[in-house]
Amino acid sequence: MGSIAVITDLRETRRAQSRLLERTAQLNSVITISPDGIVLLSRNDVVLEANPAFLSLTGLSADQVLGSDNHDLDQALQERCDSTSRYVLSSEIQEDQTDILRLQRPSVRFLQRSMRLMRGDHGEVLGKVLYFRDITRETEVDRMKTEFLSTAAHELRTPMASIYGFSELIATRDFDSTMMKNMARTVHRQAGRLVGILNDLLDLTRIEARAGKDFRIVTQNLEELIQTTCEVFVPLDQRHRLSQVLESPLPTVSLDGDKFQQALGNLVSNAFKYSPAGGRVQIGVNLEPQRVGVWVSDSGLGMTPEQVARAFDRFFRADTSGKIPGTGLGLAIVREIVELHGGSVDLKSVYGHGSTVTMWFPFSGGA
Repeated sequence: MGSIAVITDLRETRRAQSRLLERTAQLNSVITISPDGIVLLSRNDVVLEANPAFLSLTGLSADQVLGSDNHDLDQALQERCDSTSRYVLSSEIQEDQTDILRLQRPSVRFLQRSMRLMRGDHGEVLGKVLYFRDITRETEVDRMKTEFLSTAAHELRTPMASIYGFSELIATRDFDSTMMKNMARTVHRQAGRLVGILNDLLDLTRIEARAGKDFRIVTQNLEELIQTTCEVFVPLDQRHRLSQVLESPLPTVSLDGDKFQQALGNLVSNAFKYSPAGGRVQIGVNLEPQRVGVWVSDSGLGMTPEQVARAFDRFFRADTSGKIPGTGLGLAIVREIVELHGGSVDLKSVYGHGSTVTMWFPFSGGA
């Protein structure tokens, strides 16, 4: 009977070892394929394991990390972090707490670091797990959102303050008819500016939110789209000369006709605004084997290299005098529309001599 008991115990031991090996293999697979950085340390704070994601995020090698202690790991990480921010040692992090590492090398990244203790069946500490999650994109989105809301609030406050101030004067004081008309015109003009900003904001937000899902991409006659867009502007603006530099026949292209005309209309509108009376505005097409470019050129104010670099930023205005109407969102909408078509936008400008904006769309050939 004793022999049978020993054999049974051996079988149970082997089964337990097999289950342990299986669990270990599963755990190793999870750690290896995890997109987040994971570092396992022994109870003596020696690095036992560092997964590929951690090495990729930090630029450290396995030779640098494995077998090192907590102090060496902290030193290697601190050397890669922004020197202006305080580095918290791993030993100072409490369980379930998090902090942010601002890495400068191998690239600028924000890593959220947390720590959990590994415990045995009786609660004894077996080691630590350091967990690193890349929150770079989330941090950038939060920064952009804060910046956008701040800028939008400023842009909306300006016309609102004007409307509020003049309407209060009209309501509380008596003016002659000429003064009343002038103030009413100012209120109307600022209300129009406010409506324009809100409409452009809604357009941009809708386009971004849908990410092109509501685009109706069909084969379009490029020449007809350009002609239709031009017809809208000719009767509206008699102070500028609008001409077309088109080679016939133009090819058909696959795009959303309404969105294309909205983008082209924004470019023509900008060209008119920034060109002097009598200035020339041209529309043309460049054909390349894999793409087609529709460009709008003006003889207006032009931009400095610094202004060109910011031209597609929301609310950016090359003219800061306030004399030229606009919301500063037109080019941002153009870029969003073109990029959602899989294309790109180029801007070339010479200060004092005008600008040329080209919308490039994918093109597979054909007429």
